[in-house]
Amino acid sequence: MNNLPGYFVKGEGTPVVLLHCSMSSKEQWLTLASLLKEKFKVIGIDLYGYGQSPFPEKTDNFTLDNEIELIEKVFEKVLDENEKFHLAGHSYGGAVAMKYSTLERKRNISLCVFEPMLNHVFREIDHDTFLLGKQFISDIENDVLSGNPKKGCIKFIDLFSGDGTFEKLPYEIQKIFMNCIKKMPMDYRATIDENLNSNLYKKIDIPVCLISGKKSPDITAQISRFISGIIPGLTHFEIDGGHMSPIEKPEFFNPIVKDFFAKI
Repeated sequence: MNNLPGYFVKGEGTPVVLLHCSMSSKEQWLTLASLLKEKFKVIGIDLYGYGQSPFPEKTDNFTLDNEIELIEKVFEKVLDENEKFHLAGHSYGGAVAMKYSTLERKRNISLCVFEPMLNHVFREIDHDTFLLGKQFISDIENDVLSGNPKKGCIKFIDLFSGDGTFEKLPYEIQKIFMNCIKKMPMDYRATIDENLNSNLYKKIDIPVCLISGKKSPDITAQISRFISGIIPGLTHFEIDGGHMSPIEKPEFFNPIVKDFFAKI
């Protein structure tokens, strides 16, 4: 079995590591990479089960630490020993980036996240939403296990991009989503079962940029509001879009990321 993660490297300069959202891949970053590569060494990584990365061998008790182990395999290939880098992540990739930024041996010099799916924080701020989230993912898992991945995709994609979005997609794109949805519940469980809490996020001591969408669903908006109020010195931008803005509205998202890293 090929255990090597998929990744790309574009440009030269201070490294920027990009982590994609669930049901996506490193390809979502190509437009941003073309913008950054003139001044930065841009590294896009496929998280477990997406793009060219393998499905995790360990499916029980899968954690964000497993994703960090995966991306560190890429660091060994493309970064010098102990080389520092900027780190950005969207949604699930943002949750991985946030977890990495709490580690004692972190190497990132800054952090930029778009609506990180830190579902575990609902234990602290809204226990009803915490329970609803777990039920939502169980429903999607049941769809997949019963042989109806399309039904699960509709629930997930339409939640974050609006009712009817999945059915409007080209069939080839629908097939890609249906092929990778079996990993998405593992992503959600990894974030909802994580033992991180607000006290650990308060200790993040690097420049942090949080970006959120004015049209995002309440579940992601609540997390963004919570995070924006606890990390010292965090800069928060709101853009005219929803949870998938890094993909659907790159003209609003990408310049903020570029300017943030350029100022560090």
